[in-house]
Amino acid sequence: MPKAIPYQKRPYPRIQGGRFMKKKLVAFAALVTLSLPAICLAAPPHSGPYASGFIGVSAMTNTDATSTTFGPGATTFNDRIEFDPSINIGGTGGFDFGFLRTEGELSYRNGEMSKITEQVSGTRIANVDGRLGALAMMFNAFVDLHNDT
Repeated sequence: MPKAIPYQKRPYPRIQGGRFMKKKLVAFAALVTLSLPAICLAAPPHSGPYASGFIGVSAMTNTDATSTTFGPGATTFNDRIEFDPSINIGGTGGFDFGFLRTEGELSYRNGEMSKITEQVSGTRIANVDGRLGALAMMFNAFVDLHNDT
């Protein structure tokens, strides 16, 4: 009968360098992220139209809602609604006149309901399916104070 070979723990074959490699990657990502503002500031200001966009995470706060059923035996419910993190997306467009910039912004955010709890009895409503969305529009004016340094 052949002799059994003892099991040896081997590193994951696709990752070379292990923890040290991961630390290098995190340090490189941090360096790139922290240098982006300096790169953006190196661009000279110029007049004319411009546009930008953004995307992010929207974390809505818990909300208390009161509802009443009307008719015989009217009841009032005090509910706490909790939301899952969702998306926030938008864009801006404007015109730079040199010393003054005007801009319009359009954004959308939503929140999906995760739990509804009745405050008085502590009863949780099962299988919550709902979402709350907000579309926002805003206009801005900026005065740019340029310096030579």
